[in-house]
Amino acid sequence: MPKITILMPVYNVEKYINICIKSILSQTFKDFELLIINDASIDNTLEEISKFKDKRIRVLQNYSNIGLRNCLNMVTKLIDSEYISRTDGDDICASNRLELQYNALHKNKDYVFCGSFSKRFYEDINEDKSYIVTSPQTHEHIINRLFFCKSWGGHPLLRSNIFQKYNLNYEFPEPAEDYKLYCELTKVGKFMNIPKVLYYYRINPQGISSQKQEDRKNLYVRIFKQLVEELIEKEISKDELKIHTDIIFNNYHVTSKSMLIDSHEWLLNIYQANHKNKKYDQKIFANYLSEYWLNITQSATEIGLVTWLRYIASPLKKYKPIGFKNNFTLFKNCLFKEKSSYYASNN
Repeated sequence: MPKITILMPVYNVEKYINICIKSILSQTFKDFELLIINDASIDNTLEEISKFKDKRIRVLQNYSNIGLRNCLNMVTKLIDSEYISRTDGDDICASNRLELQYNALHKNKDYVFCGSFSKRFYEDINEDKSYIVTSPQTHEHIINRLFFCKSWGGHPLLRSNIFQKYNLNYEFPEPAEDYKLYCELTKVGKFMNIPKVLYYYRINPQGISSQKQEDRKNLYVRIFKQLVEELIEKEISKDELKIHTDIIFNNYHVTSKSMLIDSHEWLLNIYQANHKNKKYDQKIFANYLSEYWLNITQSATEIGLVTWLRYIASPLKKYKPIGFKNNFTLFKNCLFKEKSSYYASNN
């Protein structure tokens, strides 16, 4: 029985799957199997897979396309390996990915998730357009990132027994299947990220279609609702959910004093809820809220001085001080109702 099973659901990736498989077979950690689920590809994906004769490769062939989520759920609870990982058929793994992630989880028995930094690229991992995405390393920072829907790391190594033990699966369809699962995993174990680029994500040069963007948003909103209700321990209204969603997506455009007050009251609401039940590290959580509040006030300078007065009176501002110069600029912009050019970083 191999220590690790790597799941690779694929569909029409004939152009990229060769280099992807090569990056896995060249791993410094050798005790794994690569389980490829060919989801009824209609190109030459299967022919490309067949070129490899390595005994660690196992191929399952779907004769009708069932989608990513169903492919994953079909196999996760049948795996006997101690650990499970995922790789997309058009991505690339660093040669030491499995070794570093395995060693980290093997030494830390209370952890269930080990991710890493990642790099996004189009055709070549060293191209000028490629860029590195860093991720927080500690459990407390990662679960805060999940609450606020920020980058949480490259495809992780997971303990495979969690799927059966806690009856977990990929509940949501693509493109929210990972996000939903990881939010559930925070309830059963700890998370970590290795501060090295171990995973390379290929970016679709055509970008995400508008329909897929809308699908993602709708799925994420459902996750936001669950996370917030678990935090404040009561159901939230449609208006509250819309405020929360717009703030998280940096899409909350303040056009009136009432909108400014509503957004601040909402941020204070979840701040006080977390202060009460301590679900998330209070300082990290408050830092995020402080950044959101600053971004909101920066977008509301044209309302007038009331924006600056609201900002300085808020208990949230102390968690992310902006300094005298930026505070004066905010005051001046509000006083003269000028559009602000300074925004907090909330990535």
